[in-house]
This record gives sequence, C-alpha cells and structure tokens, in this order.
Amino acid sequence: MQPAQPPFRRRGKKIRVGLSHVTVLNESVERNVIWHILGAGAQGLLWAYGLHQSHQHCRLLVRNSIPGAMATYQSGDRTVHFSVSMLTAELVQEPIEYLLVTVKANQARQALQSIRSELSDDAIVVLMQNGIGVESLARAVLPPRTRFLLGSSTHGSYRQSANHIVHAGQGQMLIGDDTGQISADHPAIQLLQQTPLNVRWHDNIQRVLWHKLAVNACANPLTALLNCRNGELRQQPVAQSWLPALIEETCAVLAAEGHPLAVSELRQKIEQVLQITAANFSSTQQDYLAGRETELAFINGTLIRCAEIHGIEVPAHREILRIVEQRGSLGAWQALSNS
Repeated sequence: MQPAQPPFRRRGKKIRVGLSHVTVLNESVERNVIWHILGAGAQGLLWAYGLHQSHQHCRLLVRNSIPGAMATYQSGDRTVHFSVSMLTAELVQEPIEYLLVTVKANQARQALQSIRSELSDDAIVVLMQNGIGVESLARAVLPPRTRFLLGSSTHGSYRQSANHIVHAGQGQMLIGDDTGQISADHPAIQLLQQTPLNVRWHDNIQRVLWHKLAVNACANPLTALLNCRNGELRQQPVAQSWLPALIEETCAVLAAEGHPLAVSELRQKIEQVLQITAANFSSTQQDYLAGRETELAFINGTLIRCAEIHGIEVPAHREILRIVEQRGSLGAWQALSNS
C-alpha cells in the first residue's frame, strides 16, 4: 500500500488524501468526501478516471445503475482499466455535496432537475458545459444556497464505446467563480488539483468561457458538417473559406460583450486547439453524426442572441447554424459548398 499524501489545511479543516478515500475533519466530525458526476459521456469518464487515479471516491449518476462497472482509459499506447460506481439518482443514500456536471449544455436542465432533491442545501456544483447560459438555468433549478463553480476543459477526449474513453489531447481543466463565494484555496479545488487532469484556478473564468465559445462557434459546426476530426479542418478548403467571416463576426460580438479578442488572436487560438486536439472528434460532430441535438444553441445561438442585443450583423453564424439545424448528414458537403 502506498503512503498517504501529506495533509493540507484551510481555515481549520484538514484534508487527507489517502489511497482509497478522502477524509475531511472539521470540529471532530469525520466524513468521506464523495464526488458525484452527472453525465457519463467522455468528460464524465475523464473526471472519473482522474479521481480514481488520485484515490478519491466518485460515483457516476446515470439512467441505469451498474454498481461495479469497469471503465477503460486510453491515451496513446497507455491503457488503464478501472472500476467506477454508476448509480441512478434514486439510489444515492446521502445528500450530494460535491457535484461535477458534465452533461452537455442542451441536456443540463433536465439532468439537474433529476437530481435536485438529492443535493444538500449548500452543495458545491461544478458546471463544465460548452457555451454560455447553463449557469443561469442551473441557478433557477437548484436550491438557492447552492454554490457554483464554472469550468472549461481544453482536453480532447471521446468515447470509443460505452465505458471506453480515448484521451486524444492533453489539456487543462480551468475552474473559477465569478461570484466570490469560493476561492482558489477552497478544499474542493485542492482535491480536484490532486487529479492528473491539470486542474487550475482562473480568476476570470467568464473570459475563459467566452474565448472557448469563440473557438467552438467557429470550428464545431464545420467539424459536424464535414464529418471530420478537429485537425482535419486545417486541410479542408471549404472550412478555410468559411472561417474568416465566422472569426470576424465572433470578434465583433466578443468586443461588445467585454471579452475582446483580435481577429489574429482568435485565428491563432483556433489553430492551437485544432492542433492539440487534432485526433479528437468534437462533441458537435458526434451528436450531429448520431442524429442527436447539438449544443450549438448555447454556442452559436448565444453568439447570435448577443449580436442582436448589440446590433451586430452575423450572417455567417446564422447561415451555418441554419444548415446544421435543417439538414442531415447526407449532402452536408454540398450544402456547405453551395451556400
């Protein structure tokens, strides 16, 4: 058995990260810290792997319970098999105090409603969705004393099969709080930073989310319509013909929202993301290919709504969102080429 990691302290609390569990001691009351993960997609499984590797308890909240499920993590030539508890919300026996929400933005409202009664009154909820808008609906759905953290992942990952995740691109988990309720030295943040997922605190998480939205709004619809991996966009003539207009419109809206990016900066960010996650399929591409609703209402849709407020014209974003929403995968290339 490996020795426990050294304790760290904050405001009278002592957190000990041991081999099999994490214990919080506060005023002589001892209890296990259990992370619950709402959503068993690629990001949920990535968090489950990270928590497992740092010897922390976690449970995936799913539609059909599999208490002793096995999952697979793959990164290059490295493969790790690990056990994970998959439970329905009804089988959770104690109030949920630490919740990672990894369902997609368009699934968040229904998913949060399904676990509302299981949350403790002052639970810490980490929202990891793409786009803008989930925080406001989460505040409307969950108890008023719930404390929220906002997160953004730059990891590239996708599911090879139901419980098999491929970590296609190493990145960061950026987490922050724009309300001032939680700070970087909070025990929850310290625990997440024990994982191998490169978790970092960011003081301006809204800017992070807007800048990620900017990249996703330009790249994700194209990966869906051209049915390609992220890195393949760089060699797609049709994608390269669309990107200049999408980038310019995006930068105009970001400036109006107070999170400016120069056109050259956004193009560089897009290039970096496409390079780092070259082998990855975007979540939009996967949803589109499977005939599911995509997250673009929270990405391009948010951009369009903000453009309307500021009186900015965004014809390229309107058109590409229309193509995604109205056309199936057959003829997608022709749809783009003839637009």
